[in-house]
Amino acid sequence: MRLAPAPGKAGNPFQTPSQSLSSRNSRLGTLPHRGSPESAKWVYDNPAFRRAFNSGRFNVNMDRAVAGFFNWLSTDYLLTFENKVTGESFQTIGPKRGNKQYARRKWQKVNGINEGMDKLRFDFDIAGHRSIVKNCHMLLITTTFDHKISMDDAWFRISSHGGELNKFRANLTKILGSKASICVKEAQSSGYPAPHLLVLLDRPIRARRYAGRKKTSWRLESKDTLKRIKGAWKWGFVDVEAVVMASSGKYRGYRTPVNYLSKYLTKHMDLTKYPELQEVRSIEDVPKELRTPVYTHVWNKILRSRDFFVSKAFKERLNNPEFRPAPDEYEPIESDWFLDCIEMDSGLERALAAQRARAGVTITSHNALKASVG
Repeated sequence: MRLAPAPGKAGNPFQTPSQSLSSRNSRLGTLPHRGSPESAKWVYDNPAFRRAFNSGRFNVNMDRAVAGFFNWLSTDYLLTFENKVTGESFQTIGPKRGNKQYARRKWQKVNGINEGMDKLRFDFDIAGHRSIVKNCHMLLITTTFDHKISMDDAWFRISSHGGELNKFRANLTKILGSKASICVKEAQSSGYPAPHLLVLLDRPIRARRYAGRKKTSWRLESKDTLKRIKGAWKWGFVDVEAVVMASSGKYRGYRTPVNYLSKYLTKHMDLTKYPELQEVRSIEDVPKELRTPVYTHVWNKILRSRDFFVSKAFKERLNNPEFRPAPDEYEPIESDWFLDCIEMDSGLERALAAQRARAGVTITSHNALKASVG
């Protein structure tokens, strides 16, 4: 079967034709029962659902969403690239939320930011004060939601349509002055969102060290500033911590605060490593140690959210030029490589691994869907 571009969308082999969309929309009214063939399908990408969800007229069946997510994840996209000058070609599995390739891309982004932050200091001793007080340029702010709010509504609130995170970030600028930030949309083990903001301040703020029974943390010395930050988020609890690296050079056991923030986004759920996930039909079927990353990936896919967002202002403050915003006059250089075709099938990751082990063997599949996009 050849995937053809939709009418009016030349060059996009994955755009569903309007007649097909109409057919899918008609099924939204009644959700299929668990265990039926339809219950394992991912149905949250079509316009009817998006309109209903964004207007608060549709609640997500989490068991069905999780089953649909792993059904979607089980189909790999094999991308074949060809060099139009030399004729060379290579194949790779396309990144999808939750697979190894997606996790690898996140790691590459995280490592680039880490390199940009390398040798930059964000906390300083204050002359004439004991070492338990510092001037800090970086804060880690975590927001949560009161469970009186439904999980659906909580995730909607942090989406671009809900807008609450954008409002909160704008209020932080009024409270803290000029700043830059990284935003990570992550779930808790309960499934509720707990978005993190790593805030880089142009003007330092004073923090004091507090030694608890389990860990030592650095907290804002100004109670008034802390009160204003908490008052800017009306949906639940706010935790504010100044980022001070430990004597080991690590933050909470991680190389950098960015590594800590992205720990679940860079955790893959490759079905070759976790074959039991192919049988998942509800969130209860997911191993407990994987539920937080599963909730994170499923909800961000439903909302089509950027789960890891680095602001332009943050990039401008990095010392890695590769991650600074390109000037307006920048024009991309045309590459000799082009995407020749896409094959869709389940188990391509395993097939590619076998192919690499047996050099020269070609992947074949009776169920492969091939789309020419050259």
